Amino acid sequence: MTAMLELGPFIGCLFFPSVANRISRKWCLTVARVFFMVGAIIQTATLDYATLLAARLTGGIGVGTLVMGAPLYISETAPSRWRGSWLVLEAISIVVGAIVAYWITYGTR
Repeated sequence: MTAMLELGPFIGCLFFPSVANRISRKWCLTVARVFFMVGAIIQTATLDYATLLAARLTGGIGVGTLVMGAPLYISETAPSRWRGSWLVLEAISIVVGAIVAYWITYGTR
């Protein structure tokens, strides 16, 4: 089950460059958010193992695309004065999100 969340980002990273060049980086990130949200909703609502695996793969594709695409989009659109700060803020936000998720899980068990 854990491997699905690793396989999904691998697939997302493979397809991001070609999709982003075809439909633009902004729209590619929007599609990635849809994958991420659909995966999260299905993971929350599923009752069987096979659907959970498929949902984790779907969410993972969104995660992989966002992890690769967000810094690229920020570096291309941010003013040069703020570019480094915004990229660091994006990386720190990922870590803070993981820490918050850990503590929420810890508090609900």
